[in-house]
Amino acid sequence: MAAVLACLFAASSCSSDKEPSAKASSVPSYANNTGTKGAEQFVGYWVDELNKATLTGKTAKFKSLAFSTCSRCTDFATQLDAIYGAGGHVETTGWKIDVMVPETGLPKGETGMSVKLKVAPQTVYKKKGATAEKHPGGELRIRLLLTRPAGVWRVTTFDIG
Repeated sequence: MAAVLACLFAASSCSSDKEPSAKASSVPSYANNTGTKGAEQFVGYWVDELNKATLTGKTAKFKSLAFSTCSRCTDFATQLDAIYGAGGHVETTGWKIDVMVPETGLPKGETGMSVKLKVAPQTVYKKKGATAEKHPGGELRIRLLLTRPAGVWRVTTFDIG
């Protein structure tokens, strides 16, 4: 998945937007607490939803956790929509958070998390009957910037590396 993500997101970038893309009720209460602890819980929930979207092709919930201007977020969901829309699927056990470290020195209202993930191997069938594309697992480092407008955590930036 790390290789797929690197290719998928190589040309993408994210930017901030002030409008949340979903209602507060779409995030469980444990993933919407305030402060650094709340941001950590939200990132865990975000990874869980990314894993679910990867396995099922159902991307609506994952999309709702980021601003529409986070192009890496929307590109990932769009790629999954294309695979599952063409009758394909993805086989993996997904991402698992290994280490998460809050960032400091960000402007007021922004929270940053540097995350080291363990990424399981992945087999991708881009459409029904397609030959399997196998991608090794490994380690992936990501950086997520979050804001909490209207009391709801959302991803504003998703960087790889």
